[in-house]
Amino acid sequence: MINKKKLVLVLSFLAYFTINSLFLYKYGSRQNYISVFLILLLYPAFQFLTFYFLKITNFKEQVYKMLFFIIVFTFFIFTIVLNNFVDGNTLIVDRWSAIDVSVHAVLNGEYPYSIPNHLGQYSSNLPSLVIIGLPFYLFGDVGFLQSFTFLFFAYILHKSFTNYKVKLLGILLLISSIFYLWEVYTKSELMSNFIFVLGFIVLWSKKYSKSLFKKSFLLGVITSFIALTRIPVLIPLVIFLFKDFLNTSIKKKIYFIISSMVVTLFLGFVVLKDCPNIEVLKNYNPLTLQGNKTPLLISLISLLLPFFISFKVKNEAINTVLYSIPIILIPILGHFLSSWFNYGFEKTIFNSFADISYFNMVSPLLIYYIIYSFNKEVFKPIEEKGTE
Repeated sequence: MINKKKLVLVLSFLAYFTINSLFLYKYGSRQNYISVFLILLLYPAFQFLTFYFLKITNFKEQVYKMLFFIIVFTFFIFTIVLNNFVDGNTLIVDRWSAIDVSVHAVLNGEYPYSIPNHLGQYSSNLPSLVIIGLPFYLFGDVGFLQSFTFLFFAYILHKSFTNYKVKLLGILLLISSIFYLWEVYTKSELMSNFIFVLGFIVLWSKKYSKSLFKKSFLLGVITSFIALTRIPVLIPLVIFLFKDFLNTSIKKKIYFIISSMVVTLFLGFVVLKDCPNIEVLKNYNPLTLQGNKTPLLISLISLLLPFFISFKVKNEAINTVLYSIPIILIPILGHFLSSWFNYGFEKTIFNSFADISYFNMVSPLLIYYIIYSFNKEVFKPIEEKGTE
């Protein structure tokens, strides 16, 4: 009989390799030194050997611990150097520019959504992304956000697992991902956004597992702030909190709602206060600009499903992670397959009829689930067998 958990782990690996393969195919085709098809074969082979090596080796825990911290420190420095090396204005990816322009506008008393970025596009960033980008803008480059969230991801691993072999696997899985290296190089904040979401769900669940609404006022502040980064983050947030919200006391519900409204109104005021008139607000606002990218029906399905799924999952972070992945993928995969059917695979990839970078929204969740499952299904059985 097929072990369902192992089957889900295999499917997660396939999703991970598929997303990587899309990036490899698109950007590997731009060089003429090695056949892109050879790269597509060598990459998963390299990954498999890494996993296999970690599975069969049994060094002292201190060895894995030392390797973990050395790699974290080295890659952190690498991200800083790379951000200084890459001139964002030469990139044809404008996510960094959207944040940069938005922060600059807010600091200078301008309306952030009517100012074009370096590619002539308008920002669709919700207010919290502007606030998140502020300290890194002041440091001189919003791309430093990736350096910070890399350390945060390492911290999530550190708090989630006791086994340093598992932590090492997690960090290697991240930094060897082509889609993540692309994020760092292009100064994109997409994965960083969902690393924040992942961190909140994992760390809050770990601290308040018996009662998620124990600190309901603080929970409202954090939840509303995260919710105002990107519309899709509502999916894991609803799955994680909706059932417990309904079951908590009226007093805690009120605290949660009040704090959420205060944060929402404050952040809304910060970005909207300099809007010159209602016509500009109507044509240039983040909800309109974000909504144009996904069909309304698909968006509604993706946003309604989490409310029902919230009642089906146990109150554990890993369940929220697992069920969020396919729901977030529904609109992204639907748009990708539709473009493939209408324009062909080559045009979909190389002419960006479907932006493959949107798959990065599930990548942090996918990596975390793989690590968690690998620990449960592979490392733990080996350890138990060795102690018999």
